[in-house]
Amino acid sequence: MKKIKILILTGLLFSSFNLFSQDEISQRHELIEQFFNQNEVTPDEKREIQCELILLEEQYTEENELNNVEVAFKKVLNTYRESGELDVSQRLYEPNHEHHQHREISEINFVHVNESDKNKNSNESGGYYEKATSCTNSDFETGTFDDWILAYASSGGAGGIGLGSDIGPMNGTIGNHAIMGPGAGNDGPSGNNLPRVYPGGGIYSMRIGDQGTGYNASRATYTFTVTPATELFLYHFAVVMEDPGHSASQQPFMEVKLEIAGNNEACGEYYQAASGSAPGYLSNGGVRYKPWETVSIALTPYMGQVATVTMTTADCAQSGHFGYAYVDAECMAMPNLNNAILNCTNPTLTLEGPPGATNYVWTGPGIVGSSTTQSITVDAPGVYEVEVIPVQGPSCSYFLQTTVIDERGTVTADFDAIPNQVCLGETIDFTNRTTMTGLAGSIASSTWQFGDGNSSTDFEPSHTYTTPGIHPVELTVVTSNNCSETITKNVTVSPTPNADFSVDSVCQGTNSSIVDLSTVDGTNGDNISTWQWDFGDGQTSTNPSPTQNYGSEDLYDITLSVTSNNGCTHSVSKTTAIYPNPVIDFTPTEVCLNFENEFNNLTSISSANTPNTIDSWSWDFGDGATSSVQNPRHTYLTHGVFNATLTATSNNGCSESITKPVTVFELPTADFNFVNACDNEDVALESTSVPNQGTITDYFWDIDNNGNVDYTINPAAH
Repeated sequence: MKKIKILILTGLLFSSFNLFSQDEISQRHELIEQFFNQNEVTPDEKREIQCELILLEEQYTEENELNNVEVAFKKVLNTYRESGELDVSQRLYEPNHEHHQHREISEINFVHVNESDKNKNSNESGGYYEKATSCTNSDFETGTFDDWILAYASSGGAGGIGLGSDIGPMNGTIGNHAIMGPGAGNDGPSGNNLPRVYPGGGIYSMRIGDQGTGYNASRATYTFTVTPATELFLYHFAVVMEDPGHSASQQPFMEVKLEIAGNNEACGEYYQAASGSAPGYLSNGGVRYKPWETVSIALTPYMGQVATVTMTTADCAQSGHFGYAYVDAECMAMPNLNNAILNCTNPTLTLEGPPGATNYVWTGPGIVGSSTTQSITVDAPGVYEVEVIPVQGPSCSYFLQTTVIDERGTVTADFDAIPNQVCLGETIDFTNRTTMTGLAGSIASSTWQFGDGNSSTDFEPSHTYTTPGIHPVELTVVTSNNCSETITKNVTVSPTPNADFSVDSVCQGTNSSIVDLSTVDGTNGDNISTWQWDFGDGQTSTNPSPTQNYGSEDLYDITLSVTSNNGCTHSVSKTTAIYPNPVIDFTPTEVCLNFENEFNNLTSISSANTPNTIDSWSWDFGDGATSSVQNPRHTYLTHGVFNATLTATSNNGCSESITKPVTVFELPTADFNFVNACDNEDVALESTSVPNQGTITDYFWDIDNNGNVDYTINPAAH
C-alpha cells in the first residue's frame, strides 16, 4: 500500500524580552546568597522562598529601593518560619507577565543558534538572526551551534535574557546551551524516560536551559529566507520542567515564537508552563516532561521573506525550580503530492496528513473508513482535500490537496474443469478462461493448486487425482502489470466402486447362491445404483443379489458390473461350476420267493467339464432292507412287488435316485395224481399243481426221488 504524506503546518510566536547586564545578574544572586548565609536559611526554606526573593530583588532594583530589600527578605522568611506560608505582601507590584495560551502541539522541532552568532545583527526583541537562504545546520548535525544565535539570563527569567551564550559540555547537564550527541543517553530528571537526542533521525540535538535554578532563562534563535527549498519548517522538541505549584505566571515554562519579516505570527505560537494537567506531559515525581513531538510550519505565504524561529525556556520566577528543553529542526521543500496512482500493486492508497495538528477533515470520492484521522485509506481516483486544523485552532487551518490517478486494470480469473466430476483415475483438463481489461496487461503467470498437494504453472494443465473427494482447485493469475486475482472452484472425484460377489458351485438343477459383496466409499454420498449380471449362459439380471439356475452342467463365467450414482463403474468376473448329476439306472430281476435277486447297477456320471465320480450308492429294496453296495444281491422273504430305489451321490455331492419295481413271485403248489398199473404196465402221472401266480410252464418229475429229473412233460407215464 502506497503512502502519500501531506505535511501539516503549525507556528511559533515570539515575545519581547527585557535585557539585563551580566554584572547585574551576578550582583543579585550574591545578595540573596548573602542573606541566606546570614540568616542560616535551611535548604527546605531556601527551596520555598527563593523564587519570591528573586522577584523582590528584581522589583526593588527597578524601583531604586534596593536598600530596603533586605527588610522585605526578612519578613518573607519570618512569615514562612511562623506559618509555613509564602508572604507576597512585600512586593511593590504584581508581576506583569504576558498572557499565554496553553496549547498542545503534537510534535515540535527546535531551531538552534551558535555562540559565534552573538555578534550578528539583532532584532527588536534582542534576538540575533542570520538571514540565510537555506537551513544550514538547523539540525545540529555539525555537532555545533553554527547558524544559531544564543542568548540567556542567569537570573531574572526571560525578561533578563541578554546577549551571549552559556555553552556547557556536550552531553552535559550544566550550561544554558549544550549539544547532545552520541552517548547522550536519556534525561535523568524525567526518570530516564526521555532520550536527549531526537529519536526521529540524526545524531545531534540541542539542550536549551539546564537543571540549574536561579530564575535562569535561555534562548536560541534561527533565521532563514523562505524559498521553495525551505517552504516547510519542522521542529522537534522535548520539555522537562519542575512543577513547584506556583501560580501559572511564576512556573517554569517553554515558549516558541515565529516572526516573518519582524512580525509575530499567531499561528506559530507555542507556550506551556509547568503543570500537572499540561496536555501531553508526563510526570516523574515533581517533574513534568513532554516526550519528543513534532510541529511543521508551512511557510508558503511567506515565499522570499525572512523567517525567524525563537525558542525560550525559563526557571520558575521564584528561582528555585528549573525548566529546559531538547530541540532539533529541519527545512524541506513542500512535498508534491499529485499523481498518486492506484494500480494493481496498490489497489488502495494511504494519504497521510502531517503530524502536529489536532484535527483533520478529509473530503474525496473514495475514503475507506474514517475521514477525520491523520491518515486515510482511499480506493478510488479523484481529488482529495484535507483541512488541517493545527493546535492554534480553526482560525489557523489550511488546506492541502492531491489528485489520485487510476491506473488499475481488471483481471477476472476463471477456468473450466472438463469434466468437473470424474471417477477416480480419470483425467481432468483445465481450460483457462481469464480475461483482462484496462491496464491489467497480459497474463504473466498462472498458478494452479489442485487441492491434493499438487500444483502446476502451465497455462492449461491436466491433472489426474489419486484420491477421491471434493477438491478445491485454485487458480491465481498474475498479469504483466502485477494485477492478480484468485478463483477457486470445486471438482468432484468420485470413488470407483469395488465390484465383488460370492457364488457357490452347485449341482445341475440347483439354484446358484449368488451374494453381492460390492462396496463404494460413501464419504461424499456415493452409493452403488445399478448392478448388471451376465451369467455366462446368455442369461442376465439387474437384481443386486439374483438367483440363477443353470440348465446343464458346465463351467460358467459370471460377470458383475456395478455403477455408482456418479456413473463410476467397476466389473469383476468369477467362474462357477455346475456339476452333473449321476445318470442313474439299474436292472432288477423277477424272482421267485426265496430266490436271491441280483441287482445290476447301470449308473454313470459325466466328467466332460469337471472331474466327477460316484462316491456312494444307497439301495432301498422296498422291504425295509438297504445296501450301499454298488451291485448288491437281495433275497425277499415274501412274494409280491417291491419298489427298489437306488440313490447315487457324486464326489461333488450331486445325487440322483431312481425307483423300479421288483416282482417276487409266489411259489406254485406242486401236486399230482397217478393211476396204478400192473406190473410192466405204465403208471399214468398227471400234475395237479396250482401255479398261485402266473402259469406253470415247466414240469420236472423225479420218479425215484434221487435228485435226477426223469420227465419234463405232463402228463407223464412211467
